[in-house]
Amino acid sequence: MLDRVYKFFQQTDKFLKEKFKSYTPSVLTIGVGNIQVGGTGKSQLSRLIYISLKELGYKPIILVKGYKGRVKEGLVTSTDWVKWGDEAVENFVLGYKTFVSKDKVKGVKKIEKLGLFDAVIIDDAFQLYGLKKIELLSLNLDKKPEEDKLLPLGRLREELSSIERANACIIFNFKRRPIPQSILKFLVLKPFFEINKLTLKFLQARTENELRNSIVNKKFYTLDEVVIGCAIGNPQSFLKSVEDNGVKVKSIVPFPDHHPINLEKLKSLANSIPILITLKDWVKLSPEQRKDLFVAIPFLPSEVKSFIRKHVLSQV
Repeated sequence: MLDRVYKFFQQTDKFLKEKFKSYTPSVLTIGVGNIQVGGTGKSQLSRLIYISLKELGYKPIILVKGYKGRVKEGLVTSTDWVKWGDEAVENFVLGYKTFVSKDKVKGVKKIEKLGLFDAVIIDDAFQLYGLKKIELLSLNLDKKPEEDKLLPLGRLREELSSIERANACIIFNFKRRPIPQSILKFLVLKPFFEINKLTLKFLQARTENELRNSIVNKKFYTLDEVVIGCAIGNPQSFLKSVEDNGVKVKSIVPFPDHHPINLEKLKSLANSIPILITLKDWVKLSPEQRKDLFVAIPFLPSEVKSFIRKHVLSQV
């Protein structure tokens, strides 16, 4: 019953926005979204599109909501995660121009008025009905989709049939499940790319400059065993990625998404075993707290970039 109520309001919202609030931006606009609550790799895909657009001569910017950040709208200019939100600061630390707006359609219009950028990548945009954009849909098969349900009974934000709206799809399938027919039937004649593994690189850094230099100079560490602490949308996917990269996980301690991790709790479990966190957790710590911690930096397969150029950017 509750899922039917949710479906009614979701479809009503879609109808009203498409009919009465449609908007076509004057700049290239690409949406990266999902139909599942939780981490589905949207941020990593947004950054890869950003890089691809820069290589093509564009001046791109990533638009995010700035979840839990105090600022309602603005160009990210510092590493203050309380002000901007952790995901916005992640982008900023890695060198990606980022704009925060609680209302993303207004955010696109504000970016247009700035006149500094000619391409907008919207992180989490599939439910921005009425906004004309190229749609890249990110799906995660860590749970069998046919066993999932609409919110609030499950984690689906829309029915699987909404896959048909996407211009292209990226499927994160770390458990290497066969893609079910319930999804395949909506991918007919639609380009999609399946990712079975992320390459993780492990580094130590206390400051933003140290982190960037470690990435540029490929100053990475090899880890044998870790204790994981993370406050992200899908901790089990992160655990699977760590194990897929040949690292034994003694234990994982998940914290609520977008919240700071509890270092004291982690250190009491770890003893002398390295503590591994995500970049999303790293930005919420002080330089002193980052001492001796390892942060995992994910890298998408190189083929994903080619796929995006061929099936997403070719539609410009």
